Amino acid sequence: MNIITQPETEAARVKRVEAAYWLPTQERWIRSKARFKLMAKTRRYGGSYANNYTMVEKTGRKGNIFDAWIGSRDLLAARLSVNDCKFFTRDVLKIAAKDAQEVFIDDDRKMKAFEIELGNGRFVRGLSSSPDAFAGKQGWMSLDEFALHKEPRQLYGIVQPALTRGGSLSIISTHRGTANFFNELVKEIKEKGNPKRFDYFEINIEEAVKEGLWIKIKQTLIKNGVEDERLPWSDEDFLRSLRKECATEEMWRQEYMCMPCDDSAALLTWEEITAATLTAEQMRAMNIPADAPRFAGMDVGRHNHPSVYWQWALVNGLWIEEIVEPLHKMDFATQEALFIERVSARNVRRAAIDATGLGMQMAENAVKACPGKVIPVTFNQRIKLEMAVKAKRKFQDRIVRLTDTPKHHYELYSIKQKAGHGESIVITSEAGLTDGHADYAWAGFLGLHAGDESTAPPLEMILI
Repeated sequence: MNIITQPETEAARVKRVEAAYWLPTQERWIRSKARFKLMAKTRRYGGSYANNYTMVEKTGRKGNIFDAWIGSRDLLAARLSVNDCKFFTRDVLKIAAKDAQEVFIDDDRKMKAFEIELGNGRFVRGLSSSPDAFAGKQGWMSLDEFALHKEPRQLYGIVQPALTRGGSLSIISTHRGTANFFNELVKEIKEKGNPKRFDYFEINIEEAVKEGLWIKIKQTLIKNGVEDERLPWSDEDFLRSLRKECATEEMWRQEYMCMPCDDSAALLTWEEITAATLTAEQMRAMNIPADAPRFAGMDVGRHNHPSVYWQWALVNGLWIEEIVEPLHKMDFATQEALFIERVSARNVRRAAIDATGLGMQMAENAVKACPGKVIPVTFNQRIKLEMAVKAKRKFQDRIVRLTDTPKHHYELYSIKQKAGHGESIVITSEAGLTDGHADYAWAGFLGLHAGDESTAPPLEMILI
Protein backbone atom coordinates (compact mmCIF):
# COMPACT_ATOMS: atom_id res chain seq x y z
CA MET A 1 0.00 0.00 0.00
CA ASN A 2 1.32 3.45 -0.91
CA ILE A 3 0.70 6.02 1.78
CA ILE A 4 0.94 9.64 0.73
CA THR A 5 2.03 11.88 3.59
CA GLN A 6 0.37 15.26 3.52
CA PRO A 7 2.80 18.20 3.67
CA GLU A 8 2.99 20.03 6.99
CA THR A 9 0.84 23.15 7.10
CA GLU A 10 2.39 26.41 8.25
CA ALA A 11 0.12 26.44 11.32
CA ALA A 12 1.29 22.93 12.25
CA ARG A 13 4.94 23.94 11.70
CA VAL A 14 4.59 26.97 13.97
CA LYS A 15 2.94 24.82 16.65
CA ARG A 16 5.69 22.19 16.43
CA VAL A 17 8.53 24.75 16.65
CA GLU A 18 6.94 26.63 19.55
CA ALA A 19 6.46 23.38 21.49
CA ALA A 20 10.14 22.40 21.20
CA TYR A 21 12.73 24.08 23.42
CA TRP A 22 15.63 23.58 21.00
CA LEU A 23 15.99 24.01 17.27
CA PRO A 24 17.21 20.86 15.44
CA THR A 25 20.90 21.85 15.06
CA GLN A 26 21.01 22.98 18.69
CA GLU A 27 19.62 19.61 19.76
CA ARG A 28 22.11 17.69 17.64
CA TRP A 29 24.93 19.73 19.18
CA ILE A 30 23.70 18.94 22.68
CA ARG A 31 23.40 15.21 21.92
CA SER A 32 26.86 14.93 20.37
CA LYS A 33 29.37 13.28 22.71
CA ALA A 34 32.41 13.97 20.51
CA ARG A 35 35.62 15.11 22.21
CA PHE A 36 36.09 17.75 19.52
CA LYS A 37 33.13 19.73 18.18
CA LEU A 38 33.09 22.78 15.89
CA MET A 39 30.18 24.93 14.74
CA ALA A 40 30.34 27.52 11.95
CA LYS A 41 27.16 29.51 12.41
CA THR A 42 25.09 32.50 11.49
CA ARG A 43 24.86 35.39 13.90
CA ARG A 44 22.24 35.08 16.65
CA TYR A 45 21.37 31.44 16.00
CA GLY A 46 21.70 30.32 19.62
CA GLY A 47 24.70 28.03 19.20
CA SER A 48 26.45 29.48 22.25
CA TYR A 49 23.23 29.20 24.27
CA ALA A 50 22.95 25.49 23.47
CA ASN A 51 26.63 25.00 24.24
CA ASN A 52 26.26 26.64 27.64
CA TYR A 53 23.56 24.07 28.39
CA THR A 54 25.95 21.22 27.53
CA MET A 55 28.60 22.70 29.83
CA VAL A 56 26.19 22.68 32.77
CA GLU A 57 24.73 19.25 31.96
CA LYS A 58 28.15 17.56 31.75
CA THR A 59 29.68 19.36 34.71
CA GLY A 60 26.68 18.74 36.97
CA ARG A 61 26.61 14.96 36.53
CA LYS A 62 27.13 12.84 39.61
CA GLY A 63 30.71 11.59 39.68
CA ASN A 64 31.99 14.11 37.14
CA ILE A 65 35.64 14.96 37.80
CA PHE A 66 36.05 17.98 35.49
CA ASP A 67 35.29 21.70 35.71
CA ALA A 68 33.92 23.58 32.71
CA TRP A 69 35.79 26.53 31.18
CA ILE A 70 33.80 28.75 28.80
CA GLY A 71 36.03 31.14 26.91
CA SER A 72 34.28 34.28 25.70
CA ARG A 73 35.56 37.27 23.80
CA ASP A 74 35.61 39.50 26.90
CA LEU A 75 34.44 39.50 30.51
CA LEU A 76 31.05 40.97 29.66
CA ALA A 77 30.35 38.06 27.28
CA ALA A 78 31.71 35.70 29.95
CA ARG A 79 29.22 37.09 32.47
CA LEU A 80 26.35 36.56 30.01
CA SER A 81 27.44 32.95 29.45
CA VAL A 82 27.53 32.31 33.19
CA ASN A 83 24.08 33.89 33.53
CA ASP A 84 22.83 31.35 30.97
CA CYS A 85 24.48 28.58 32.98
CA LYS A 86 22.86 29.81 36.18
CA PHE A 87 19.45 29.66 34.49
CA PHE A 88 20.07 26.11 33.28
CA THR A 89 21.20 24.91 36.72
CA ARG A 90 18.25 26.35 38.62
CA ASP A 91 15.33 26.37 36.17
CA VAL A 92 16.00 23.61 33.64
CA LEU A 93 18.21 20.89 35.10
CA LYS A 94 17.29 21.61 38.74
CA ILE A 95 20.90 21.30 39.89
CA ALA A 96 21.86 22.76 43.23
CA ALA A 97 24.33 25.64 42.75
CA LYS A 98 25.73 28.63 44.55
CA ASP A 99 25.22 32.13 43.17
CA ALA A 100 27.59 33.26 40.46
CA GLN A 101 30.66 35.08 41.75
CA GLU A 102 33.48 37.10 40.24
CA VAL A 103 36.83 35.55 41.15
CA PHE A 104 40.51 35.90 40.32
CA ILE A 105 41.94 32.88 38.52
CA ASP A 106 45.44 34.41 38.41
CA ASP A 107 46.23 36.91 41.16
CA ASP A 108 49.57 37.93 39.64
CA ARG A 109 48.05 38.82 36.28
CA LYS A 110 44.72 40.03 37.71
CA MET A 111 42.80 37.63 35.47
CA LYS A 112 39.13 37.40 36.40
CA ALA A 113 36.40 34.86 35.75
CA PHE A 114 32.76 34.39 36.70
CA GLU A 115 31.94 31.07 38.29
CA ILE A 116 29.11 28.89 39.54
CA GLU A 117 29.82 26.10 42.02
CA LEU A 118 27.53 23.12 41.41
CA GLY A 119 26.17 20.73 44.01
CA ASN A 120 28.78 18.08 43.18
CA GLY A 121 31.61 20.50 43.99
CA ARG A 122 32.60 21.16 40.38
CA PHE A 123 32.69 24.63 38.80
CA VAL A 124 31.49 26.27 35.60
CA ARG A 125 33.68 29.27 34.87
CA GLY A 126 33.33 31.95 32.21
CA LEU A 127 36.47 33.87 31.28
CA SER A 128 37.94 35.90 28.47
CA SER A 129 39.61 33.76 25.82
CA SER A 130 43.11 35.13 26.09
CA PRO A 131 45.68 32.36 25.67
CA ASP A 132 47.17 33.13 29.09
CA ALA A 133 43.79 32.65 30.78
CA PHE A 134 43.62 29.03 29.60
CA ALA A 135 47.17 28.04 30.48
CA GLY A 136 47.17 25.07 32.87
CA LYS A 137 43.41 24.44 32.66
CA GLN A 138 41.74 21.10 31.83
CA GLY A 139 38.27 19.60 31.58
CA TRP A 140 35.26 20.67 29.52
CA MET A 141 36.68 23.45 27.35
CA SER A 142 34.66 25.82 25.17
CA LEU A 143 35.81 28.67 22.90
CA ASP A 144 33.05 31.04 21.80
CA GLU A 145 33.37 33.41 18.80
CA PHE A 146 36.74 31.80 18.19
CA ALA A 147 37.51 33.63 14.93
CA LEU A 148 37.10 37.04 16.60
CA HIS A 149 39.97 36.47 19.01
CA LYS A 150 43.23 38.22 18.28
CA GLU A 151 45.37 35.05 18.44
CA PRO A 152 43.13 32.04 17.67
CA ARG A 153 46.00 29.78 16.60
CA GLN A 154 47.92 30.38 19.84
CA LEU A 155 44.72 29.97 21.84
CA TYR A 156 44.02 26.59 20.24
CA GLY A 157 47.64 25.55 20.84
CA ILE A 158 47.25 26.17 24.57
CA VAL A 159 43.78 24.65 24.96
CA GLN A 160 44.27 21.44 22.93
CA PRO A 161 46.74 19.81 25.38
CA ALA A 162 44.18 20.36 28.17
CA LEU A 163 42.32 17.32 26.83
CA THR A 164 45.22 14.91 27.36
CA ARG A 165 43.72 13.54 30.60
CA GLY A 166 40.12 13.72 29.43
CA GLY A 167 37.47 16.33 28.77
CA SER A 168 36.31 17.91 25.51
CA LEU A 169 36.73 20.97 23.30
CA SER A 170 33.87 22.91 21.68
CA ILE A 171 34.58 25.70 19.19
CA ILE A 172 31.75 27.99 18.02
CA SER A 173 32.12 30.98 15.72
CA THR A 174 31.14 32.97 12.70
CA HIS A 175 33.87 33.39 10.09
CA ARG A 176 36.34 36.26 9.98
CA GLY A 177 38.15 36.09 6.68
CA THR A 178 39.90 33.28 4.83
CA ALA A 179 43.26 33.82 6.52
CA ASN A 180 41.82 33.13 9.99
CA PHE A 181 42.77 29.91 11.84
CA PHE A 182 39.07 29.13 12.31
CA ASN A 183 38.69 28.94 8.53
CA GLU A 184 41.78 26.73 8.36
CA LEU A 185 40.09 24.28 10.74
CA VAL A 186 36.90 24.32 8.64
CA LYS A 187 38.88 23.70 5.44
CA GLU A 188 40.72 20.82 7.12
CA ILE A 189 37.37 19.27 7.98
CA LYS A 190 35.85 19.76 4.52
CA GLU A 191 38.84 19.29 2.24
CA LYS A 192 41.58 17.36 4.07
CA GLY A 193 39.80 14.41 5.67
CA ASN A 194 39.14 16.02 9.07
CA PRO A 195 42.46 14.94 10.67
CA LYS A 196 41.53 16.38 14.08
CA ARG A 197 38.25 14.42 14.00
CA PHE A 198 35.88 17.30 14.77
CA ASP A 199 32.15 16.64 14.85
CA TYR A 200 31.30 19.48 12.43
CA PHE A 201 28.15 21.60 12.42
CA GLU A 202 27.28 24.40 9.99
CA ILE A 203 24.11 26.49 10.03
CA ASN A 204 23.53 29.61 7.94
CA ILE A 205 20.66 32.06 8.43
CA GLU A 206 18.46 30.58 5.69
CA GLU A 207 18.80 27.09 7.19
CA ALA A 208 18.21 28.49 10.68
CA VAL A 209 14.98 30.17 9.59
CA LYS A 210 13.83 26.92 7.99
CA GLU A 211 14.45 25.24 11.36
CA GLY A 212 12.19 27.85 12.98
CA LEU A 213 14.52 30.61 14.21
CA TRP A 214 12.14 33.45 13.33
CA ILE A 215 9.23 31.60 14.94
CA LYS A 216 11.30 31.24 18.13
CA ILE A 217 12.27 34.93 18.10
CA LYS A 218 8.64 36.00 17.75
CA GLN A 219 7.62 33.56 20.49
CA THR A 220 10.12 35.13 22.90
CA LEU A 221 9.10 38.70 21.99
CA ILE A 222 5.42 37.97 22.53
CA LYS A 223 6.02 36.04 25.76
CA ASN A 224 7.92 39.00 27.23
CA GLY A 225 5.48 41.65 26.02
CA VAL A 226 7.97 43.31 23.69
CA GLU A 227 6.45 45.57 21.04
CA ASP A 228 8.08 44.94 17.69
CA GLU A 229 6.93 46.04 14.25
CA ARG A 230 8.18 42.74 12.79
CA LEU A 231 5.75 40.49 14.64
CA PRO A 232 3.42 40.09 11.62
CA TRP A 233 6.34 39.23 9.33
CA SER A 234 6.79 35.91 7.57
CA ASP A 235 10.09 34.01 7.36
CA GLU A 236 10.69 35.60 3.96
CA ASP A 237 10.05 39.10 5.32
CA PHE A 238 12.53 38.48 8.13
CA LEU A 239 15.28 37.23 5.80
CA ARG A 240 14.71 40.02 3.28
CA SER A 241 14.96 42.66 6.01
CA LEU A 242 18.14 41.19 7.48
CA ARG A 243 19.84 41.27 4.12
CA LYS A 244 18.81 44.86 3.43
CA GLU A 245 20.00 45.96 6.87
CA CYS A 246 23.51 44.56 6.33
CA ALA A 247 26.16 47.16 5.68
CA THR A 248 27.55 45.30 2.67
CA GLU A 249 26.96 42.14 0.66
CA GLU A 250 30.22 40.84 2.14
CA MET A 251 28.78 41.31 5.62
CA TRP A 252 25.69 39.31 4.66
CA ARG A 253 27.75 36.43 3.26
CA GLN A 254 30.19 36.25 6.16
CA GLU A 255 28.03 37.06 9.18
CA TYR A 256 24.90 35.21 8.09
CA MET A 257 25.75 32.73 5.31
CA CYS A 258 28.94 31.12 6.73
CA MET A 259 30.98 32.29 3.72
CA PRO A 260 34.32 33.86 4.78
CA CYS A 261 35.51 37.01 3.03
CA ASP A 262 38.53 36.62 0.74
CA ASP A 263 41.43 38.29 2.56
CA SER A 264 43.72 38.00 -0.46
CA ALA A 265 41.93 40.94 -2.11
CA ALA A 266 41.73 43.24 0.92
CA LEU A 267 44.01 46.20 1.64
CA LEU A 268 43.40 45.62 5.36
CA THR A 269 42.94 41.96 6.24
CA TRP A 270 40.54 40.74 8.92
CA GLU A 271 43.54 39.69 10.98
CA GLU A 272 44.83 43.28 10.97
CA ILE A 273 41.39 44.73 11.73
CA THR A 274 40.69 42.21 14.52
CA ALA A 275 44.10 42.83 16.08
CA ALA A 276 43.27 46.56 16.25
CA THR A 277 39.80 46.08 17.77
CA LEU A 278 39.05 46.69 21.44
CA THR A 279 35.97 45.59 23.35
CA ALA A 280 33.85 48.27 25.01
CA GLU A 281 35.48 47.42 28.35
CA GLN A 282 38.98 47.71 26.88
CA MET A 283 38.14 50.98 25.16
CA ARG A 284 36.91 52.49 28.44
CA ALA A 285 40.15 51.37 30.09
CA MET A 286 42.14 53.41 27.54
CA ASN A 287 40.97 56.50 29.47
CA ILE A 288 41.84 59.01 26.75
CA PRO A 289 43.17 62.23 28.37
CA ALA A 290 41.20 65.37 27.59
CA ASP A 291 44.35 67.11 26.37
CA ALA A 292 45.48 64.26 24.09
CA PRO A 293 45.95 65.52 20.52
CA ARG A 294 43.15 64.73 18.10
CA PHE A 295 43.32 64.39 14.33
CA ALA A 296 40.26 64.35 12.12
CA GLY A 297 39.27 63.44 8.61
CA MET A 298 36.11 64.24 6.64
CA ASP A 299 35.02 62.67 3.38
CA VAL A 300 32.44 64.93 1.74
CA GLY A 301 29.31 63.58 0.07
CA ARG A 302 25.56 63.96 -0.08
CA HIS A 303 22.42 61.80 -0.15
CA ASN A 304 23.49 58.29 -1.32
CA HIS A 305 27.09 58.95 -0.34
CA PRO A 306 26.97 60.93 2.92
CA SER A 307 29.80 62.90 4.41
CA VAL A 308 31.60 61.09 7.21
CA TYR A 309 33.59 62.65 10.06
CA TRP A 310 36.23 60.41 11.70
CA GLN A 311 38.32 61.59 14.65
CA TRP A 312 41.35 59.85 16.15
CA ALA A 313 42.99 60.49 19.54
CA LEU A 314 46.76 59.97 19.71
CA VAL A 315 47.77 58.49 23.08
CA ASN A 316 51.26 57.09 23.76
CA GLY A 317 51.79 56.41 20.08
CA LEU A 318 48.43 54.70 19.61
CA TRP A 319 45.81 55.98 17.16
CA ILE A 320 42.49 55.47 18.95
CA GLU A 321 39.14 55.73 17.15
CA GLU A 322 37.12 58.33 19.08
CA ILE A 323 34.32 59.70 16.86
CA VAL A 324 32.89 58.21 13.67
CA GLU A 325 29.79 60.00 12.44
CA PRO A 326 27.97 59.83 9.11
CA LEU A 327 26.28 63.15 8.35
CA HIS A 328 23.05 61.79 6.90
CA LYS A 329 20.38 64.14 5.51
CA MET A 330 22.40 67.21 6.44
CA ASP A 331 22.77 70.20 4.11
CA PHE A 332 26.25 71.46 3.30
CA ALA A 333 25.96 74.56 5.49
CA THR A 334 25.19 72.42 8.54
CA GLN A 335 27.98 69.98 7.68
CA GLU A 336 30.43 72.83 7.33
CA ALA A 337 29.40 74.39 10.65
CA LEU A 338 29.76 71.04 12.45
CA PHE A 339 33.19 70.40 10.94
CA ILE A 340 34.49 73.86 11.81
CA GLU A 341 33.12 73.66 15.34
CA ARG A 342 34.89 70.36 16.00
CA VAL A 343 38.16 71.34 14.38
CA SER A 344 38.17 74.61 16.35
CA ALA A 345 38.44 72.63 19.61
CA ARG A 346 41.77 73.17 21.35
CA ASN A 347 42.72 69.47 21.41
CA VAL A 348 42.15 68.99 17.66
CA ARG A 349 45.58 69.61 16.18
CA ARG A 350 44.84 69.08 12.50
CA ALA A 351 42.13 67.87 10.16
CA ALA A 352 42.17 66.76 6.55
CA ILE A 353 39.07 67.30 4.45
CA ASP A 354 38.09 66.05 1.01
CA ALA A 355 38.34 69.12 -1.26
CA THR A 356 37.28 67.31 -4.41
CA GLY A 357 34.15 68.40 -6.29
CA LEU A 358 31.39 68.91 -3.70
CA GLY A 359 33.92 69.45 -0.92
CA MET A 360 35.88 72.27 -2.57
CA GLN A 361 33.85 75.16 -1.15
CA MET A 362 33.56 73.58 2.30
CA ALA A 363 37.31 73.02 2.42
CA GLU A 364 38.05 76.63 1.43
CA ASN A 365 35.76 77.97 4.16
CA ALA A 366 37.21 75.61 6.76
CA VAL A 367 40.77 76.69 5.92
CA LYS A 368 39.76 80.35 6.47
CA ALA A 369 37.88 79.60 9.70
CA CYS A 370 40.64 77.43 11.21
CA PRO A 371 43.95 78.76 9.85
CA GLY A 372 46.83 76.34 10.14
CA LYS A 373 44.63 73.41 11.23
CA VAL A 374 42.87 72.25 8.06
CA ILE A 375 44.51 70.39 5.19
CA PRO A 376 42.41 70.44 1.99
CA VAL A 377 42.96 67.21 0.07
CA THR A 378 42.11 66.95 -3.60
CA PHE A 379 41.57 63.24 -4.20
CA ASN A 380 43.67 61.91 -7.03
CA GLN A 381 45.50 58.68 -7.63
CA ARG A 382 48.64 59.60 -5.78
CA ILE A 383 47.11 61.13 -2.64
CA LYS A 384 44.63 58.29 -2.14
CA LEU A 385 47.47 55.88 -2.70
CA GLU A 386 49.61 57.64 -0.11
CA MET A 387 46.83 57.61 2.49
CA ALA A 388 46.04 53.92 1.90
CA VAL A 389 49.66 52.86 2.35
CA LYS A 390 50.08 55.00 5.49
CA ALA A 391 46.99 53.45 7.00
CA LYS A 392 48.09 49.92 6.07
CA ARG A 393 51.44 50.43 7.77
CA LYS A 394 49.85 51.68 10.98
CA PHE A 395 47.63 48.59 11.12
CA GLN A 396 50.59 46.33 10.41
CA ASP A 397 52.57 48.03 13.19
CA ARG A 398 49.55 47.48 15.50
CA ILE A 399 49.37 51.11 16.60
CA VAL A 400 45.68 51.54 15.66
CA ARG A 401 42.81 50.90 18.08
CA LEU A 402 39.23 50.53 16.82
CA THR A 403 35.91 50.31 18.64
CA ASP A 404 34.06 47.01 18.31
CA THR A 405 31.76 48.28 15.56
CA PRO A 406 31.22 45.79 12.70
CA LYS A 407 29.98 48.47 10.26
CA HIS A 408 33.24 50.38 10.60
CA HIS A 409 35.24 47.16 10.20
CA TYR A 410 33.46 46.16 6.99
CA GLU A 411 33.94 49.66 5.62
CA LEU A 412 37.68 49.49 6.24
CA TYR A 413 37.76 45.99 4.77
CA SER A 414 35.99 47.21 1.62
CA ILE A 415 39.15 48.82 0.21
CA LYS A 416 40.51 46.19 -2.19
CA GLN A 417 43.83 45.66 -3.94
CA LYS A 418 45.01 43.55 -6.85
CA ALA A 419 48.10 43.13 -8.96
CA GLY A 420 48.73 45.79 -11.58
CA HIS A 421 51.32 46.07 -14.36
CA GLY A 422 54.82 44.98 -13.44
CA GLU A 423 55.50 45.48 -9.73
CA SER A 424 52.61 47.87 -9.20
CA ILE A 425 49.49 47.23 -7.12
CA VAL A 426 45.99 48.39 -7.98
CA ILE A 427 43.81 49.64 -5.12
CA THR A 428 40.06 49.80 -5.59
CA SER A 429 37.03 50.73 -3.49
CA GLU A 430 34.61 48.02 -4.54
CA ALA A 431 32.25 47.85 -1.59
CA GLY A 432 31.69 49.98 1.47
CA LEU A 433 28.45 51.11 3.04
CA THR A 434 27.84 53.44 0.12
CA ASP A 435 28.07 51.34 -3.03
CA GLY A 436 31.70 51.60 -3.95
CA HIS A 437 32.71 54.89 -2.35
CA ALA A 438 33.92 53.55 1.03
CA ASP A 439 33.29 56.97 2.58
CA TYR A 440 33.91 55.82 6.16
CA ALA A 441 37.26 54.26 5.27
CA TRP A 442 38.49 57.33 3.41
CA ALA A 443 37.39 59.59 6.27
CA GLY A 444 39.43 57.42 8.65
CA PHE A 445 42.41 57.47 6.30
CA LEU A 446 42.13 61.26 5.99
CA GLY A 447 42.30 61.53 9.79
CA LEU A 448 45.44 59.38 9.91
CA HIS A 449 46.87 61.44 7.05
CA ALA A 450 46.25 64.65 9.04
CA GLY A 451 48.41 63.35 11.86
CA ASP A 452 51.22 61.96 9.75
CA GLU A 453 54.09 64.06 8.48
CA SER A 454 55.76 61.23 6.54
CA THR A 455 56.45 61.44 2.82
CA ALA A 456 54.78 59.52 0.01
CA PRO A 457 55.28 55.72 -0.02
CA PRO A 458 58.16 54.22 -1.96
CA LEU A 459 55.98 51.57 -3.60
CA GLU A 460 54.66 52.34 -7.08
CA MET A 461 50.91 51.89 -6.86
CA ILE A 462 47.95 52.86 -9.04
CA LEU A 463 44.45 53.77 -7.88
CA ILE A 464 41.37 53.10 -10.00
